[in-house]
Amino acid sequence: MRYAFFRSIRIKLLFPAIITFLSAFVIIICFGLDRNKHERTNTRDNILKFSQAMLCEQQYLQDMSRQSVVIQAGLPQAENQNTPAGTNLFIKVFLICCAGNIINTGRLDKLLDACKKVKEGDLAARIVEDQMKDELSQAFKTFNEMAEALEYRNSLHLQTEDILSKNENKYRSFFENALEGIFQSAPEGSLISVNPAMARICGFATPEEMITTIADMDRQLFVDDENLEEYTHLLKEKGVVKGFETQFYKKDGDISWVSMNVRTIKNEEGRIIRHDGIIEDITRYKLAEDSFKQNTDRLRRTLASTINIISLAVEIRDPYTAGHQRRVSSLSRTLAQEMGLPKDMVENIRIAGSTHDIGKISIPAEILNKPGKLNDKEIEIIKTHAQAGYDILKNVGLPHPVAEIVIQHHERINGTGYPKGLMGNQILIEARILAVADALETIISHRSYRSASVIEEALEEIEKNKDILYDYEVVEICLRLFRVKGFSF
Repeated sequence: MRYAFFRSIRIKLLFPAIITFLSAFVIIICFGLDRNKHERTNTRDNILKFSQAMLCEQQYLQDMSRQSVVIQAGLPQAENQNTPAGTNLFIKVFLICCAGNIINTGRLDKLLDACKKVKEGDLAARIVEDQMKDELSQAFKTFNEMAEALEYRNSLHLQTEDILSKNENKYRSFFENALEGIFQSAPEGSLISVNPAMARICGFATPEEMITTIADMDRQLFVDDENLEEYTHLLKEKGVVKGFETQFYKKDGDISWVSMNVRTIKNEEGRIIRHDGIIEDITRYKLAEDSFKQNTDRLRRTLASTINIISLAVEIRDPYTAGHQRRVSSLSRTLAQEMGLPKDMVENIRIAGSTHDIGKISIPAEILNKPGKLNDKEIEIIKTHAQAGYDILKNVGLPHPVAEIVIQHHERINGTGYPKGLMGNQILIEARILAVADALETIISHRSYRSASVIEEALEEIEKNKDILYDYEVVEICLRLFRVKGFSF
């Protein structure tokens, strides 16, 4: 009995210490949970098992304490006595700690589950926020905000992809159905991509066949090496080539004409990464152009023959002017060349020189061949040949200025010429050249009403009237042509 009493006393003294130690241990376990979900789950289960064991142990200790007190006092044992206040307090604290940790663990599970859903592609996943004001609540709020922003950005991304897809389809349709050839080539000359029109222009059945066959676009397609050199130089210097016409070899060896528009594409470091180009098949136009040129040349030869026949008819009616138009035409052309005029202007002056007196076909032969000096009335009749020549030539298909040159070849710098009395720059430069050549050849030629002069006398005559009757520059060139270069008819 004594031993039981003392044992009861020891239990009563040690119980508060044990309770305190266990409380601290439980609190450490409750608040030291690992963040890993699997470990938290194990910890939570361990806490629940531990709490159940503690409750059983506590009940056992209570029973032992009650029995020792009853035995010591000699009192009958009671089956239902209230537990000590300290024990109830511990159990309440312990259960509250465990419950709080279990609640927090469940809230963390919600966060992890929501993260998993987002990771799997469910961007609409959200966490229902609770009324607690702690770090987890703030984490819920932050997660929802981030998920909402991610969902918004994803919707924009989907919209952008849709737009890009539509644009790609439009480009692809344009690329595939364009009538012009479209290509991309690498700097070394290999083809990156070509559309069906490009393949068709070069005689290939498919774009794939052309890409496989053409290893060096420049060397395998260009016909003319000089054209290739010019094309390469332009592309290197300017980075772009527009309307470059050249000839391409086709797959079967035939040749086609193409017009090229090519641009160099560089990266951020300035290194050439490719060439983008468009070509148009202009073979049909080139053939038509060549045919037109041939027809035009043929027409010009026919017209020249006609003009020569008419000029010959004029010379037959006026034997004193035989060869005059031919010599004027030769001198006029030489003067124009010495002045550096364009080829088309030189050609127009040559034609005008060959026909400038064609209007004399309307002048009575008796006036043209009159042996004596012409009277004023006859001179006025002679002057009409300029207008008559214009009327004959203006509708026969000659280049536009020719008829105008003919009507102006008797105009003078000071305005004393005919038929319109034009002055200075009002007179075409072609007509000013023709006027000097006509005057010089007329002076050195024999006429029915006077004898011919020597060339030096003729040169002195036009030199005396330069910048008065005749254009100053044209006269100076004419003098140099005869006196220095030794020109002769």
